[in-house]
Amino acid sequence: MPLYRLVTYAKPDTTSEKLADVFRGVARMVYRERGQFRRINNMGIRPLAYPFRRPREKYEAARFVECTYDLAPRAIPEVERLLRAEDSVLRFVHMKDEGELAAFRRGVAKEIAPKVPTPAQRVNGEFNPATMSVDR
Repeated sequence: MPLYRLVTYAKPDTTSEKLADVFRGVARMVYRERGQFRRINNMGIRPLAYPFRRPREKYEAARFVECTYDLAPRAIPEVERLLRAEDSVLRFVHMKDEGELAAFRRGVAKEIAPKVPTPAQRVNGEFNPATMSVDR
């Protein structure tokens, strides 16, 4: 199953308990579809790049929440339907993590960051690529 990241903006006056209920519903749906809920991160209230308007409402800040989960692609519309029905959620976006980055985040792949040369691999203070080995 692919790894997805969901970033949600909620109304700034939404309580933590209300957001917890919303994401409990998302987690239940993920588990019902045989997925795995990996992480949830409440990033707090942040200013928006531009004011967000709804009828008779204007928001200049929002509460950002990010969560990560493995889920079958056919279940994504159900998660989105659940979030659209929630009045406290202003906007949301799903992103699919692909390739080595997704495997690295799951802990399956080797480190994908570039290797830093040790002092023994430097010649006269310069980096010597001939002594550098890369495991790929």
